[in-house]
Amino acid sequence: KLYENIDSLSKLHGVFRIETNGGTCMVASGLYDEQKSNAASVAQFAVALLQSTRDMFLEDESRTSQATLMLRIGCHVGSVVASVVGNRK
Repeated sequence: KLYENIDSLSKLHGVFRIETNGGTCMVASGLYDEQKSNAASVAQFAVALLQSTRDMFLEDESRTSQATLMLRIGCHVGSVVASVVGNRK
């Protein structure tokens, strides 16, 4: 459910989900189209993600209780350097 939420919010805010690996999700804005507000798009996505996961719980299979989902979000603004190994992303 969390990954579906990330995908729908990234589409809504015009950010591109680059990678989701373990507990990390990386998004970027302005890679394919110039926007005047790339930083704002990423920040709005981050706030929307926090708000949408506020009531989301993680099921603990070893216990009968639930754990609250906690997110840590950081943003970087500036140039990006990337490379592709192989033929595909």
